[in-house]
Amino acid sequence: MKKYILIISIILIGIAPMPGLRRFFTKMPTESQKADFAIDMHSLGLKYYNGAIGVEKDRQKAIELFTISAKNGHAEAQQILGSLYMEGSYVAQDYQKAIKWYRLAADQDHAHAQYHLGLIYLQGVALPQNYEEAADYFRAAAIQRHADAQYYMGLLSYMGMGVEQNRTEAFHWFQDAVQFGQANAMYYYAYMLYEGVDVKQDFAAAYYWASLASFFEIENAEELKNAIKANVSEKIVKMIDSEVNKVLRENRLSK
Repeated sequence: MKKYILIISIILIGIAPMPGLRRFFTKMPTESQKADFAIDMHSLGLKYYNGAIGVEKDRQKAIELFTISAKNGHAEAQQILGSLYMEGSYVAQDYQKAIKWYRLAADQDHAHAQYHLGLIYLQGVALPQNYEEAADYFRAAAIQRHADAQYYMGLLSYMGMGVEQNRTEAFHWFQDAVQFGQANAMYYYAYMLYEGVDVKQDFAAAYYWASLASFFEIENAEELKNAIKANVSEKIVKMIDSEVNKVLRENRLSK
């Protein structure tokens, strides 16, 4: 019995392990194992960040777990760290760390990280302002149906910032964005339908989208709505108002 206890003790404290055991304990994890580990650390991090049954909320512990996950290549954890460092939430604000984590996530085609890098370049925060770089990142996110990125691609295309001015293309980006409820895009989409330059003029559709933009209190939307209303019959206005109210109710919003 003592013989077996001695062997177990040698294995546990690491004294002169056998060659086979050394190979077993030093074997590098596979990429699949690393990915699974990163997923587990990210999931556990979310539980500590938000609190869960049996897990008391602990933001610092969550950040430690997100960092482990991010270092093992988990794109969502990298994006989360980017946002935390960018905002200075529960960590000291550090733009360079934010950019580092955003880039790592963006390199894995994480749309939200790409969107944030687009904003950084657009606004010139922590990096020199560069409309071309902003457009590249917004486009990468927009083609993944990121509504805010679609809106900014529409805006850049409309203004000719970082890309060649193309209002038809801008219209299509705004059109994509409004389908996902992007309120700023609703205003520009309505304006372009009302203006009828480079796109087919449609007062009824313009009034519908301007009404929704107005509900979300987008600047100048109420004025645009009233200007469009003058070109729409009272009957059509009532029909559109009813439809807008229906959409808001279905989305548990109120007017």
